[in-house]
This record gives sequence, structure tokens and C-alpha cells, in this order.
Amino acid sequence: MKRKTFDRLLTLSRRRSVAGVLAALSAAALGGCAGVALKPSGPYADLTPQDAVRTDYLGARVRWGGELIDTEPQAERTCFVVLALPLYADGEPRESRSRALGRFVACSPGFYDPALYAKGRMITIAGDIARFETRKVGGYPYRMPVLDAGQPHLWPIEPQVRYITVPAAPFWYPPVYYPPPPRKP
Repeated sequence: MKRKTFDRLLTLSRRRSVAGVLAALSAAALGGCAGVALKPSGPYADLTPQDAVRTDYLGARVRWGGELIDTEPQAERTCFVVLALPLYADGEPRESRSRALGRFVACSPGFYDPALYAKGRMITIAGDIARFETRKVGGYPYRMPVLDAGQPHLWPIEPQVRYITVPAAPFWYPPVYYPPPPRKP
């Protein structure tokens, strides 16, 4: 009699542990698909900085991102000059300088430390197109949109991973080669 009760409890605990593991795995998988919650929230116009300059489009709510070029703290706000890059669905900029979408300036209320928001870091920011400014890029006058933006999202720096080649154990399988990651300039 005691043996049947023990077996029944063991079976129930196994079911519960399997269900718990499945619930945790599904939550982790779905959590990885979540995007970045930016203020102001969407919907966002499907507009690039180049399109905005070309059409003089004011007032549109956009979500843009890219590589930080400069951080300019001012008295009550901080302005970011950004080289716009295409974004993934979750808002992370694609690290592809071959397809830049122009430049833009985004001004957020408050102070953001230029040491943390440094040149070369990836950023995503949402806001409304307030006006256009002409700034010098080298000696060239460059017209760019200026956003009244919310809080920026600074993407973490991914650590460099060293890849190694491992010869296949049985000699009849082809060797596996993992190329090194692209170098950042």
C-alpha cells in the first residue's frame, strides 16, 4: 500500500517538474522576442531621416536608431547626433555601415553622460520631428531632422568572442569551421 502511494506521488511530482520546465522555457523563448519599450510609444511613421529631409515632413512620430556620432549635453537637455541605420524588428540597429539612412539629431530632456553615450555606441530613440537643422559635416552643409525625443535606449556592447576550429573526431566527417566575428572599426 505504501509503495503505490509513493509511486503516485513520484509520478505527480515528475509531471509538475516537467510542466514547470516547459513553462519556464516558453517564457524565456517568448521574452526573447520582446522589443524595447520606448517613450513616446508608437505607432511610428515608416520614414527615414533622408525621406524626412526630402519631404520636409514635420510632426511625424518616428523610431530611429544607429551609431552615435556625438553627444552634446546642454542646460536642460542632451542632444545626440546619430548616423541612422536600419533597425531590426525589436528596434536594435543593424551594424551595417554600407546602408546608412542619413543623420539625425535627437534631443532628450535631462543629462546623459557623454562618457557612457560615447561615439560608436548603438542607440535607438523615439520622438516627433520638430524641425530641421543644417550642420557642417566636414566642410559640407548637411541638413538633418531634429527630434523632440524621449529616453534613449543604449544597446549593450557585446563582448568579443574568440572562435576556434575543432577537428572532427571521426575522420569521415567534414571539419567544422566558425569564422571570426567582423572587426569593429
